Amino acid sequence: MAVDQGSMFALTELARLREKADDRQAALLLYLRAAERGSTDALAHLALLKEEEGAGEEAERMACSAADGGSTFALLELSWLREKTSDRQGAERLAQTAHRAGNSGALVLLARLREKAGDHYGAEALVLQAAGAGDSRVLNEFVLRREKAGDSEGAERLAKAGGGKVVLLLARLWESDGRRAEAERLYRHAAQRGETQALREMARLKHQADDHDAAEDYARDAACAGHVEALCDLACMCAERGLTDDADRLHRAAIDAGYGGALRHLAKLRGRTDPRWEDLPRYGLTADGDLSGPWFVESSERPRP
Repeated sequence: MAVDQGSMFALTELARLREKADDRQAALLLYLRAAERGSTDALAHLALLKEEEGAGEEAERMACSAADGGSTFALLELSWLREKTSDRQGAERLAQTAHRAGNSGALVLLARLREKAGDHYGAEALVLQAAGAGDSRVLNEFVLRREKAGDSEGAERLAKAGGGKVVLLLARLWESDGRRAEAERLYRHAAQRGETQALREMARLKHQADDHDAAEDYARDAACAGHVEALCDLACMCAERGLTDDADRLHRAAIDAGYGGALRHLAKLRGRTDPRWEDLPRYGLTADGDLSGPWFVESSERPRP
């Protein structure tokens, strides 16, 4: 058997199973055997068990050794446990060590620790650093934190530092809270940062305000920027003004661009005068752009005698 041969991987897996079964003593011994054979994962798990036993210094030493071997998760777990027991200094020290060892997730934990300590600007700097390392979700989290705490100015500052998508998130939140004018300002900012969805949102707001010319301009800008669904937005606006041919052309352009939802829009538009077009989403268009009729796949099997 692999365990009999001293496989560190098998020992580590067996230790996990014993730990899940609440056989801590057996798990501890198995993790120790695996760690002696070079398993950094086993050493990391061993560190967590030592922390639970109250051997904090030994746990930290083991976690640092595991991190030197490439396994940094124990450092983050220990940091979280220290923070939970109000040892903020220890929690931050461990998170810093994890970050230096290459764990980008440590930045998020450090940001939360700084935020909890009241160092909001320090937290924001770490959040932006984490976002730059690829964790964009933490930006959304901290923008919502600011807004929930009533710090709309801080939420806006952080959102704008994070880019168009984060600004778009905050704009939608403000719009849902009835802050329409402020939301429109953010949508404009997001659009200027290259967020084409913000152009669609501006088109929608202008359309709701009966500013149809501005709505069409924004929808057209979004379509020109490559937002295929904006073609349907513009088509629907044309249809409302009775410009059926323009609406038809725009829906077809969206279909040609690969947007399947345009089939439903075109079916609704043409179905007003010709009920056959209601089957468009089912059968599609012919190569010439006409409505396709029902189609069948003929069987290649020969008739049975």
